This record gives sequence, C-alpha cells and structure tokens, in this order.
Amino acid sequence: MESELLDGTTLRGIKKYVDDKRIHVIKNNTIDEIKEFRKDFPGLGLGERDSMLSYQKLKESGNSAYCILDDAKARHKAVELYIKFTGLIGLLGMMRDSSILTDGEARVIVERYCLRPLRLND
Repeated sequence: MESELLDGTTLRGIKKYVDDKRIHVIKNNTIDEIKEFRKDFPGLGLGERDSMLSYQKLKESGNSAYCILDDAKARHKAVELYIKFTGLIGLLGMMRDSSILTDGEARVIVERYCLRPLRLND
C-alpha cells in the first residue's frame, strides 16, 4: 500500500525516489477491493494483498509486472496463482540494471533496510 511504502517503516529513504520520479507508485486498488481479495487469501497482510491484486490487474490489461513480496506466505500463494514475484533485493537489482538506482544508492538502501552490509553482485 502507498502509505506503508512511503511512511518510512517499510523501507527508509524510498520517499525521495518517489519524489524525484524514479519510482512511480501505482494506485490500482480501493480498500474495499483489497478487503474482498482478503476473503480468498486470509492470513496475508494488507500490503501483500494489495500488491498481488495490482499484479493481477496489470497482467489482465496486458502489462508486464512483478509482484514485490518478501513474506513467505505471500510468496507461497503467489506460486499457486502463477504470479511473477521478486523481493526487495531483486527489485533493487532490477532498478540498478535499469539505471534507476546507482550501485551506491542500492547498497545504501540495503544496508539501511537490512541493518548490515551486503554486496550486490551482477
């Protein structure tokens, strides 16, 4: 969900990339749609349901997409639903490969988020 992404609890520092238009937040779902989706997938968090529902809508409209999931339950459901997904590290790698982030920016995000140094390899 947008509020979860931008409030700083999910990923510190991500707001500046949204503000400078390097990351675009897509608002595909209403809270009612997300709640309805919950009925089919109890136990998943609001953000996971929002992400999976957005993925399904994007795919139905012919767009290429990845669902961003780090939660193990959500990844298991994504496999069952044939949802293509990646996690934070995979997302940062895609952003680096697309020149949205530099190696240094990706490393700083990972170090701040994971609270430990991590080397990003090609």
